[in-house]
Amino acid sequence: MRAGRLWPGTIRGRLVLAVVLSMTGVLAGSAAVTVWGLNSYLDERVSRRMENVRGQIQRVVALNVANRGQLVVNEQQLDLLLGDNSGLILVVDGKPGLAVDLPDVPAQQLIATASASPGRVVLVDGDDPVATLAVPTKGLRFRLDPGGQVVEVDALVLAVSRADDQQTVRRLLRIGLLVSLMALALLAVLVALIVRAGLRPLTELASAVQAVGRGEREPDTIPMTGSTETGQVARAARDAFTARARAEDRLRTFVADASHELRTPLTKIGGWVDLYLQGGLGGEAGIQAAMEKVEAETGRMGLLVEELSLLARLDAQVPLDLENLDLRPLVEEVLDDARVVSADRRFTLDAPVQPFTVHGDPERLRRVLRNLVGNAVQHTPPGTGVEVSIRWVEAEDDVVTVAVRDHGEGIPAEQLPKLFERFWRADESRTRAKGGSGLGLAIVEAVVVAHGGSVGVQSQAGRGTTVTIRLPGTPPKAG
Repeated sequence: MRAGRLWPGTIRGRLVLAVVLSMTGVLAGSAAVTVWGLNSYLDERVSRRMENVRGQIQRVVALNVANRGQLVVNEQQLDLLLGDNSGLILVVDGKPGLAVDLPDVPAQQLIATASASPGRVVLVDGDDPVATLAVPTKGLRFRLDPGGQVVEVDALVLAVSRADDQQTVRRLLRIGLLVSLMALALLAVLVALIVRAGLRPLTELASAVQAVGRGEREPDTIPMTGSTETGQVARAARDAFTARARAEDRLRTFVADASHELRTPLTKIGGWVDLYLQGGLGGEAGIQAAMEKVEAETGRMGLLVEELSLLARLDAQVPLDLENLDLRPLVEEVLDDARVVSADRRFTLDAPVQPFTVHGDPERLRRVLRNLVGNAVQHTPPGTGVEVSIRWVEAEDDVVTVAVRDHGEGIPAEQLPKLFERFWRADESRTRAKGGSGLGLAIVEAVVVAHGGSVGVQSQAGRGTTVTIRLPGTPPKAG
């Protein structure tokens, strides 16, 4: 089994397991520190008690020296020094002479262990843990029994059993382990309940999102739960579904409008062909007129397909053919063409004598300028002038603006937000009869945005309309 399969697959399981594992580590660490601290305290307590006894024995040895070796110590006096739970070995000529209250450890072994570090407390672990200490008593005499033999003792070996202390530590450890297991089990249950309650909004959100995805509910029915993380996810899901619905609506509208725009000329062409097949066109003059109508409608279809193709490429963010170019000659070229087509109008250019360099696609920008000037011509009365101005924005040296202004009847304020929508027309009188497809300003906006710029419009009833494009540019060098 791979290690990854041991990790729960749900967030709830992972959170519970993570909390339990973390708490297990904390409890284990706490238990280790507690056991270590208690062991150290008990060992220090034993050592301190044995060192006190050593001090008293050394004072007796000193007293014996002061009495020129005449002091004799008996067993009762030693018992007063030792206290409870302490054993003693009298070492005479390197061998145990008398052993009193020893733990379950051979006397010779205790003598060997203590004599290895004379004057220091030695702690011995194992099945019979003891603390032992050898105290030299050269010249001290000891009476083995009342009225009995007096022997000279080389050293006293103290021995204290640590079995009770070790048993206390082990018992504390077992109790701690049992309490820890019970605490972990209770903690796991509590965490599972808390996590379940905390994730309930997320579960409800998942159900709601799935229902919206299946089309059973509207995006605005996704529950919002404040500013929590779940609420943020709900808000993001609702925004995503809403954006998708809007995109689908726009796509359906676009397809319907494009189909309608293509169906109209196709219907006319089909009508002229049917009339020709049925012999209803009359002579050569009728056929010539029909062919001219068919040619005109075919041209409209070709223009519409071209504009749709351009918008599709811009939507797909197909790279532009960018180069550094001066906008002024481009504007003059477009105005010269307009003067040829609309000789009854006055086209003026207002621009300082300086280059207006932008990093752009000349063909696309030429298309933008032609659309703007063409709109101004199409939607204003004959003879109305069109003014074009180019400026550097003083507050933003790297932005150049091109404004196209007409003096027509203007556009109502409520229609301005829809001006750049695809296939949108202000009124039917401005439509197919004049050749407009409703894509001109949409192309303008798409091309300008593709250049990193923006487009805006200002209009006032009875005083005309001004469309302004803003493009990133390179300002002329001073001097």
